[in-house]
Amino acid sequence: MDAFSDLELLRAIIETQQLVNAEIGDVDRVLQIVTERSQALTGATGAMVELVEGGDMVYRAASGSATGMLGTRLEAATSLSGRCLLEARPLRCDDSQTDPRVEPEVYRQVGVRSSILVPLLLADDECVGVLTVLAPEPYHFGADAIELLDAMADVIATSLHHARESAERDEMGLRDSLTGLANRRLLLDRVAVALARTSRSALPISVFFVNLDGFGTVNDNLGHDAGDQVLRSVARSLAATVRPADTVARLGGDEFVVVCEGVDAAHVDELTERLRRSVASAGHGQLPVTGSVGVARSYPDESAEAVLARADEDMFLTKRATVRSIAS
Repeated sequence: MDAFSDLELLRAIIETQQLVNAEIGDVDRVLQIVTERSQALTGATGAMVELVEGGDMVYRAASGSATGMLGTRLEAATSLSGRCLLEARPLRCDDSQTDPRVEPEVYRQVGVRSSILVPLLLADDECVGVLTVLAPEPYHFGADAIELLDAMADVIATSLHHARESAERDEMGLRDSLTGLANRRLLLDRVAVALARTSRSALPISVFFVNLDGFGTVNDNLGHDAGDQVLRSVARSLAATVRPADTVARLGGDEFVVVCEGVDAAHVDELTERLRRSVASAGHGQLPVTGSVGVARSYPDESAEAVLARADEDMFLTKRATVRSIAS
């Protein structure tokens, strides 16, 4: 990368801030701007933003040669990005083949020899994530690249924080008032975004439609307060069964939807059964509850409404088959 003058450095930061501000309500777009600008300004071949989810670092945005790594999860405790957060300072890997902090085979598989990692930390030390730039040859990045990314880090982290706050305000009218889950409007938006990502990754999403069995008898026999208790309990149980990045929604009444990305076909049946057991575990005492679960895997170029309809239909067929089995 060519050396930056102080004026050029300031200009790069201001231009990035202006681009981010124009998309302040769209977290995904903010992350994409960050990766693309970082790659271009440092002369990298790829860039990515990793966000913390539980004990993992998850690749939530990527550009250039890192695009194929989107959605990858690494254990924070054993990854260089996790170490970057722990030390709260920029880290540079000049040669992955000799750097003891990295696993050389992992870097070799993705064609990376050198990298810079910058923690995205707010003023109160809240962890936001890590910005990383990559190159296929050793010693690609100099001090100027570190200085540039370090100077941009506060701008990026603050902008991401504001983007999240804006998105949370927008979602105030997109949540089910009883359970706090996503409502139908937010669900359709989440599914549409997930489908757009599948067009790049070629991995279908899995949509699970959950309907409670005999829920009307709870309201009829025990009252609506008891019914609300069941719905809140089911909502908590479903959310605890899936990953934090997955979407759990309530469409209304006793209908719930779970949307998962990156679940291979071999594990769909297993997850379906886990969701069914999750519903059953939500009942207790006088409030036993079971649920029928239908599932649909998305097709290329399918709409959010279409994949939801197929999951609903599969749930109906599952429920009807269960009723017939019990009757016989």
